Amino acid sequence: MNIWWLNQHAGAPDEAGHTRNYSLAYYLNRQGHQVTLITSNFNHFSLEKRTDKISEQFINEKVNGIDFLWVSGKSPGKSYFSRLISMFSFARVCKKLTNLNQLPKPDIIIGSSPPLFTADAAMKLAKKMNVPFVLEVRDIWPQAIIDLKKTSVYHPLMIYMKFLERKLYKNASGIIAAMPYFSTYLHDQKIRVKKIKYLPHGIDYALFTGVMPCVQKDKFIIVHAGKFAVANHLVTVLEAAVLLKTKYPDCPIEFWLIGEGVDYKPLQQKAMKENLNNVKFFKPLSKNKIYGFMQQADALLLHVKNANIYRYGATTNRLSDYLASGRPLIYAFSSNTYDPVSSSECGISISSENPEALAQAAVLLYKLPLEQRVIMGERGMTYVKENHNLETLSKELSAFLIECLSVNDHIKY
Repeated sequence: MNIWWLNQHAGAPDEAGHTRNYSLAYYLNRQGHQVTLITSNFNHFSLEKRTDKISEQFINEKVNGIDFLWVSGKSPGKSYFSRLISMFSFARVCKKLTNLNQLPKPDIIIGSSPPLFTADAAMKLAKKMNVPFVLEVRDIWPQAIIDLKKTSVYHPLMIYMKFLERKLYKNASGIIAAMPYFSTYLHDQKIRVKKIKYLPHGIDYALFTGVMPCVQKDKFIIVHAGKFAVANHLVTVLEAAVLLKTKYPDCPIEFWLIGEGVDYKPLQQKAMKENLNNVKFFKPLSKNKIYGFMQQADALLLHVKNANIYRYGATTNRLSDYLASGRPLIYAFSSNTYDPVSSSECGISISSENPEALAQAAVLLYKLPLEQRVIMGERGMTYVKENHNLETLSKELSAFLIECLSVNDHIKY
């Protein structure tokens, strides 16, 4: 099966960003399929260009045997407006892929959202080329924007995106969802679809550098890896750091925050203003380097803003990376109905946006004997290997895509 997979934010292991699609493509290829990842010429996280061939609109490149097609467009920039323009630009250029002779005709086209506009381009390509369209939903747009950023449902862009969302669901031959209870969301919205496959974020053990033993150190380091954006609400970490300095001065606990985003500089400035020498900031690393960085941690933190949208469950790339790293977790994701940390007993689950709870959890893990923390880390490793191994998940995806090929009404829209 020849597959075109459109995702503006897909990345390769040697750069910062999403590698889910790369890893799934790698394992699909090993099963006999041929996947072309169609993504932006600009890295969404570093904002750097992936190729200097600016005169070409489409640039083919093989990365570790995987076919990438870099699409020229506007830089995402750092403002919300520039990112929106970049999304529209990428989708507009992708619609010209039907005129591209350098790619073999696909048997199926996958469009990944967010952003919805990329998925819309994939849907229109599928119609023109008379092949099934499959929608990948990594985040529920526009509802996530409405809930997280308190955007009005009557904002013109939200109204348009809501219309587009329903159209995509209606016309997809199948939907791949990263949320375990996505079908509940569709039921709540009174939307009927043809086929749904839950495919969580996971870990690619071909990229995983292995687990370094956890050793006792002078400082207790807690690492948070992820975007400095509204969804992660990292001001809570700074507030917890203040409490650690004032209430628990004898506990040598440090937070290491690694990533990029619109909140990076404001948070860094706030930490400097309040003299928080127990918080350190790091720029994002590529997938093949991030694991080594996380091995320096004594514990790992996943903090996500409390939002209604997460009642449908959510899995994240970094959660799988965390679980595989053999370190105990602090899981501050109280609105999420999916909690592998509690179920596998590999760390401590606390409420989101609660600096007092975060400080107390940090102290509790610091005071635990090293042997108990090691056992917690081992439980996490077992859980992720059994539930979030991308090599295994790719086989499920292959079977699902073959099912979608049999849907006969994929062009009736």
